[in-house]
Amino acid sequence: MAIKEEHSIGSRLIQAFGAKDLKEVAQIIGENYSSLHNWTAKRRDFPTNVLIKIANLANTSIDWILTGENGNQIVSRASQSFEEMLENKIREIVRSEITEGSAITEKVQGIILAMQPNVNEQNVFEKTNKEEKAA
Repeated sequence: MAIKEEHSIGSRLIQAFGAKDLKEVAQIIGENYSSLHNWTAKRRDFPTNVLIKIANLANTSIDWILTGENGNQIVSRASQSFEEMLENKIREIVRSEITEGSAITEKVQGIILAMQPNVNEQNVFEKTNKEEKAA
């Protein structure tokens, strides 16, 4: 089912992950599509742990996910390189896999897809810093 409302939670999640639809978002975050659909349609309350996981994976704020307020604020992680962030996320997934027994490969692929925009932003940031220092 498509997200009809342009400024809905579902549409913000699709935007945050650069996904084609909510089903793809569900795959990326490792959650059941039906549950995600019910949460985004406000038929059921979002579990706090899922909101935190989504915000971390999308590198955005829970406030923006739920309300669209304050823009798509990127959480600052300047102290970590992309590789460190990716490694930490993969470790988190492996721990979850061990305790829950869920499919690890799909989750790792989802994180790599979700974090790809961070690489692009980091490259732009580093290029800008180099140019400023050279000037």
